Amino acid sequence: MPERTMFYWSKIYTSQVKSYDTYSKLKKCITINIVDFQCTPLQKLYSSYHLTEDETGYRLTDILEVHFLEIIKLANMAIPRDENDRIVEWMEFLDAKSKGVIEMLAEKNKDIKKAYDLLQIISKDEKARIL
Repeated sequence: MPERTMFYWSKIYTSQVKSYDTYSKLKKCITINIVDFQCTPLQKLYSSYHLTEDETGYRLTDILEVHFLEIIKLANMAIPRDENDRIVEWMEFLDAKSKGVIEMLAEKNKDIKKAYDLLQIISKDEKARIL
């Protein structure tokens, strides 16, 4: 895991408790890292990680999840993908290089359509763009 990603995750997670607090105060922490570089050697567009025991695979807790969406891997056609996978659709939306691709994805996925519509509104408002 790249050092900067680990730093941000640990800050998010550890900021939930103060000195002398019990670990029971920790809430579920899910990080979604959308990156434009290769993080893992896996031939997967996205991957998720949990705390598990090395030998048995026993999941210690569900309180922590770390997800990686490696946008750069979209260009690698050798990586298997399901074009109807909602996560792949969002990755393609984030990586879209043309209005046509965005519109095609918006027709296919109502949540992407909503995001696209909001982006069009925001792009016309200078104050909203700055924010």
